[in-house]
Amino acid sequence: MEKITTSKILSEMQLMVEEKRQIPPSWWLDASAKLNVLIGDEHETLFNLQSSLAKMKATFIGEGKNVSEATVLVEAEDDYRDMQIQRGKIKQIEEFIRIAKKFASMKEEEFMNS
Repeated sequence: MEKITTSKILSEMQLMVEEKRQIPPSWWLDASAKLNVLIGDEHETLFNLQSSLAKMKATFIGEGKNVSEATVLVEAEDDYRDMQIQRGKIKQIEEFIRIAKKFASMKEEEFMNS
């Protein structure tokens, strides 16, 4: 059985948007619940990247670089790019969950008013 990941859920959503498919309310609810559970793994990945970069910066400073030089060197690393991408992914997931909540509220209001 294939493991469910945040990347898989977001890719599925992107595909539905690109193909202009109608997204059922049940899918929104299911996807946002799964993302809410899985976001912890994404935060852990981000924290690990941040820790790695902080250690790298400390090493540069320990080698005699000033803070500005160490910062520039760290920001030139692939891990820094990966950290920024990870931050963006977490923001995207959080926004997805907010939109799903709003969508669910709107559907509930429609149901109550029918």
